[in-house]
Amino acid sequence: EVRDAVMSVFLIDIAGEPCMLTAITDITDELATQRLLEEAQRIGHVGSWTVDLRRGGVRWSDEAKRIFGHAHPPRDPADFLTRVDPEDRARVEHNIERALRDGQPLAHEYRIVRPDGERRWVFVRADVERDHTGRPTRLTGSLQDITERHEADARLAASEQRHRRIVETSAQGIVMVAADGIIAFANARIAALLGTT
Repeated sequence: EVRDAVMSVFLIDIAGEPCMLTAITDITDELATQRLLEEAQRIGHVGSWTVDLRRGGVRWSDEAKRIFGHAHPPRDPADFLTRVDPEDRARVEHNIERALRDGQPLAHEYRIVRPDGERRWVFVRADVERDHTGRPTRLTGSLQDITERHEADARLAASEQRHRRIVETSAQGIVMVAADGIIAFANARIAALLGTT
């Protein structure tokens, strides 16, 4: 059986003699778990990310990179904001600042702009980690591409609007009565036929 391992080599001094200490760690199970996580993120269009607020480092999962259409995570918060749709930037920045200030989890959706100019919708959740003094140290979260849901919602709203317009402007009187006998909807034509407004 083939196993994955990491080998660490340390130069140490034992009784004045330089020695080499070698440690080998089996990481086969950890790599298998990592591959499963990456596959689940790819299938679900859910990426993960971490911002180290002390050192300024940003890490994105492969799926987060795919969603944003970038090979690399942003260098810093200013670089990240360039990837947010200009109409959403102020709101996104405000929500992040509020989460860092108040320590509340972050949950919001906004549009991003990919390098090719395509706009996508993402839903983001994040938690703020703090040190013993209460100072924010890390922001860790997930993001999901919800563009298809937004497009479906827009198509549904447009369809409902078309059907409503047809019913409201119909030459036929149309009334919808609920099971309890209360009129739930009546178009203008039925109101005119019944002499009510």
